[in-house]
Amino acid sequence: ATSPESKTIVVLSTRVNDMREGEEDVYGLDIALQAARQSPLIPFSLHWIFIDVNGKLESRCRSEVEALTAMGVRVQYLRVSVDMIRLLRHTDVLLRPTRSDGDAVSIREAISMGVAVIASDASSRPEGVHVFPSGNVAALVRTLQDVLTTRPVSNQDTAD
Repeated sequence: ATSPESKTIVVLSTRVNDMREGEEDVYGLDIALQAARQSPLIPFSLHWIFIDVNGKLESRCRSEVEALTAMGVRVQYLRVSVDMIRLLRHTDVLLRPTRSDGDAVSIREAISMGVAVIASDASSRPEGVHVFPSGNVAALVRTLQDVLTTRPVSNQDTAD
């Protein structure tokens, strides 16, 4: 486990096979990257993990991830499939900033494991999800600050 001041945020992007060059990322990875730029405003040491399972967004994200790293923000960009259940055991917040969405299994898994979930209002969300207006980076950052400062116990503190 990490110190209580260190928080892990996971952003998952999947199934963007049909996305063409120049089109918007429906999973909102770009929105999450913009929010990560504001990490210094949040009173925690944040570790951002961006998961792009098929690597379709790598060319768009590479320079932003490098810029975040240069700013001192802990950030990882993974383009591999991961064991989400195992990762969620060490996650404080699952972030789903989508522009379009359905009933995401990852959200339900995170909730069932006691992980805080922040998601856009792109679709209806299960009870317990902290919702922000889709595409609104400032609202996302405020929601993230609220969730991190009011969450009583880090999921990492209770993980195996």
